[in-house]
Amino acid sequence: MAAPSQAASLPRPSARRSRDVILPLHVPLEQLVCGAIRHIQVLIPRGAPDGHRITFTGKAGPGDVIFVLQELPHPTWARRGADLFVKKSISLYEALAGSPLVIEHLDGQKLLVHARPGEVWDPRDEELDHKWLRFDGMDAFAGQDATIIKTSDLESCKEFCRRNGWSGFTYWENAAYFRAQDRTALLENQTPTRGCILFVCPERTGPLQRAILNEGMPQMSRPGRRGDLFVLLHVEWPEVISDDLVKILRDADKEKIPAEQVEDNELEEFELCDLDLLESRPQLTTGPDCTEDEPAACPAM
Repeated sequence: MAAPSQAASLPRPSARRSRDVILPLHVPLEQLVCGAIRHIQVLIPRGAPDGHRITFTGKAGPGDVIFVLQELPHPTWARRGADLFVKKSISLYEALAGSPLVIEHLDGQKLLVHARPGEVWDPRDEELDHKWLRFDGMDAFAGQDATIIKTSDLESCKEFCRRNGWSGFTYWENAAYFRAQDRTALLENQTPTRGCILFVCPERTGPLQRAILNEGMPQMSRPGRRGDLFVLLHVEWPEVISDDLVKILRDADKEKIPAEQVEDNELEEFELCDLDLLESRPQLTTGPDCTEDEPAACPAM
């Protein structure tokens, strides 16, 4: 089968690349957020995506030494493109009282968030399995490219699709061929194509989650721009409850439980919004130099 269109116009890897030394470099999520310098002076830029390559030209004889960043899993934090997700456990009392929450960010900053007056911290759907579909050896609508970008950063390609409202792209020989057709059409019109990988976006439905705007992952090319931080609450249920708490629960419809006070005046306060996981304000980590909209305020509830 034919490869994606215009691929012949893209430069092919030189013979020298076969002599490159490619080494994995495991990096904690904290270092990807804050940036770091690892052994032999490997500079990890803030906001670097998983799979980002750092090249030392000519350090392997006739070839290069290339470090490929591999993001390590974190017990409570996760990253999806420019967005960050944190799991926060709270007590039953904190949930019912809408107590203020303190979230320590990966960079050490402490974020203070309040519930809306009278709001209960109800747990929401914690399943974040809205994953892109990957089809190795497949393409769809070959030659009908919305645009072509030479890149090895798949996460940026996904963000670029989301920003433009596209449903997927084909990856072939270090280049992404973006498809403007809808998701169903991409899934129904796959064709076997050697060397290609077809990526199709998740269904554009998802639960609203609580989020702090502009406190997600920094953008590598523009560190002043960040994604959003989604806060996933988990209520720890007590094994037994007292008679007093039972009475409070019975009267919950008549009188709201007063919120707990936080006395730390040094904490910066933030507002939690209800935000669709798939409609979070997209930001590219790397890739095309797109004009970003100014950060929006939380929608009125």
